[in-house]
Amino acid sequence: MRAAKRASLGRSQEKSRRTKAFIFLIILIILGGIVIRFALTIPYFRLKEIQVRGTSRLSEDQILEWANIPLQRCIFQINLKRIAQKVASKSPIKTAEIRRFLPSTVLILVEERVPFAYLLKENDLFEVDKEGIIIGEARDLLELPLIRAADSSSLEKEIKLGVKILWAAKKLGLSFLEINIEDKDAILGFLETGVKVYLGEGAHADYLSYLPSVLKASKREGEDVNYIDLRFNEQVIVGVKN
Repeated sequence: MRAAKRASLGRSQEKSRRTKAFIFLIILIILGGIVIRFALTIPYFRLKEIQVRGTSRLSEDQILEWANIPLQRCIFQINLKRIAQKVASKSPIKTAEIRRFLPSTVLILVEERVPFAYLLKENDLFEVDKEGIIIGEARDLLELPLIRAADSSSLEKEIKLGVKILWAAKKLGLSFLEINIEDKDAILGFLETGVKVYLGEGAHADYLSYLPSVLKASKREGEDVNYIDLRFNEQVIVGVKN
């Protein structure tokens, strides 16, 4: 009998504790809502300053226009992720990050794409970065190699191929002035020395690896090289000037 009363009393106390905990939780939620609502309305947390860092070629005004963050808005209501995605979607931008600094400042951090080569398309010149992404129309002309590609549905693939060839050559200490990929079966490169290099559609890095030794051997023998043809499997054809 006593055991039954103790069990009943225990259940009653446990129920009472749960009820109190539930009420306490409700109070906390209400107080939290009040605090949040207060923070969203007081002028102290209204956006007063937007800073931009990481720009080099772009202006801060351009970044601010893309971000389109209204001043005097509550800093907690600004969707940092959405704004970062919007800025990063612009072709000159590689990455973008938005940070919030209490009480009233937002910082926009950007990393711009750096021109690696030029793309000639329909007589228009565009800047391309090392990932093969078109940045935009060429601005101030720099000493960068040129990629000529056919205006086709595979343009993006052709650009990336041209960039891949230029990177492979750069690692070998070679500098191309131009890569012409208008005809994939006869990709043609022009070295700074004036030597023409014919490339096949296969493993360009492997083919290019022959060039330094071929050029050195030709120079040692006093040959004036006109072109080097690497389109054939395990065969290098060297054409010399008469």
